[in-house]
Amino acid sequence: MKDILSVWRIRAEVICFVNRLSREVLNLKSWMTHKSKIEIVKLMDMRCNCFLIRKDGITVLVDTSIRAEGSILLRRLKELNVVKLHCILLTHVHFDHTGNVRRLQKKYNCPVFVHSSEEDFLKEGFTYLPKGSMVLTKFATTLAGNRVLRFQRFPACHDKIVTELSYNLPVEPNDVLTPADADPALEQVEPALEQADTALAPADAALEQADSALASPDDALTRVDQILTRVGIQILYTPGHTVGSVSYIVDDEAALVGDTMINPFRMELRPPFADLPDRLPASWKVLLDTHCRYFLPAHGGVVGRELLEEHNAKARLWRVQ
Repeated sequence: MKDILSVWRIRAEVICFVNRLSREVLNLKSWMTHKSKIEIVKLMDMRCNCFLIRKDGITVLVDTSIRAEGSILLRRLKELNVVKLHCILLTHVHFDHTGNVRRLQKKYNCPVFVHSSEEDFLKEGFTYLPKGSMVLTKFATTLAGNRVLRFQRFPACHDKIVTELSYNLPVEPNDVLTPADADPALEQVEPALEQADTALAPADAALEQADSALASPDDALTRVDQILTRVGIQILYTPGHTVGSVSYIVDDEAALVGDTMINPFRMELRPPFADLPDRLPASWKVLLDTHCRYFLPAHGGVVGRELLEEHNAKARLWRVQ
C-alpha cells in the first residue's frame, strides 16, 4: 500500500511540475520598459497573443483571443491577481481578437476601444475574411466571396464602446466590405446561430441590467483617455491587415501591433490576409519612426527593429507576385 501511495504522490508532483512549467514557458513572458517601468505580460500564445499592460494599479488588456479560449484567458488574469480590468484595447475587429470582449466586459464592467471604421462589426458580432495578400490566400478569399462563415462570428458588443479620443485617428477610405454587404445566404443560417447563442441570453440580460459605472459615452471617452495617459500608451493608425487596424505604443519603447505584422518563422512578416496590403509598408514605416526597440505581434514571436527594417525594404517586391 505504501508503495502505491508513493507512486501516486510522485505522479501528482510530476503533474504539478509540468503544469507549472507549461504556464511559465507558454504564458508568462513579460517585458518592462526602461523609462517608466511599465510591465507588459503576454498572457497566452495559442490562437492569439493577448497582452496585459499595467502600471501603478492600472491594468489594460490588448485583444481577447477566440471565444473558446475565454476560460484560459480568465484563469491567466486570475493567476496574475488581476481584480480590476480598466480597459480593453482592440488592435482590430476579427473573431480571433474579439471573442471574449463581451465576457470580459460583463466581469469587469470596463470600456473597449476600437477604431471607428470597425465599430459596426463589433456591434454585429462578425467580420469578413480579409482579402488574400499572397497568391494562395487570394485564391482562397476569392472562393469565399462575401460569405460569413460560422468561425468568423463572435458575441456582439454594444456597451461602453469608445471610438474617439482627445486626439483624432485618421480614417482610411473604406472600399472593403461592411456589415451591410453580407451575403443574403447568411439569413438562412441566422436562426440556427441565434439558437446556438440562447445560452448567453441570461448573461446578456444581466449585463444590460447591471449598474453602469460609466454614465455616458463621454464618461467612457474621458476614462479611456486618462487610462492611456497613466500607462504611457499612444495609439497609432496602422491600416493594412484591416481598414481600422491600430497599434499601441507603450512608453515609446514597445509596440503591440496586432496583425500589422506576423512572425511565426522570421521568413515573412506580411500577414497572409490583408484588406489593404499596399498600405502595410507605410504602416511599418510609421512604426519604425517611433523609438520602439521591439514589436509584439498577435501571432508569432517578437520582431526587432533590424528585422522589421529588412522586411520593409523588401516590401516593394510584393507587387511582383
